[in-house]
Amino acid sequence: MRFSKGKTIQKRDCTIFFFLFVLGFVIAPSSSSDKNLLTSQDSEKIPDWGNLAVLSKNRETPHCTLVPYNNLKGVIQGQPEESPFYLSLNGT
Repeated sequence: MRFSKGKTIQKRDCTIFFFLFVLGFVIAPSSSSDKNLLTSQDSEKIPDWGNLAVLSKNRETPHCTLVPYNNLKGVIQGQPEESPFYLSLNGT
């Protein structure tokens, strides 16, 4: 083999490079394979925004507090069920 500048690569250099290349693929996965496994203790150390095990925390149940009324009388009575714009979604 030749470089563009005319220097030749010896067979010994290719053998050393190949050996180091293969050695890198053998050593690297074995040293980091245990780091990819999350245990319950590790998931407690991860912040909530980065932890996939936390789906909801301090969540309120969904509700609607804003109900439009068509007149002032309905607002004063404070019964959202009497508004023509009120729709119950609980099946009744």
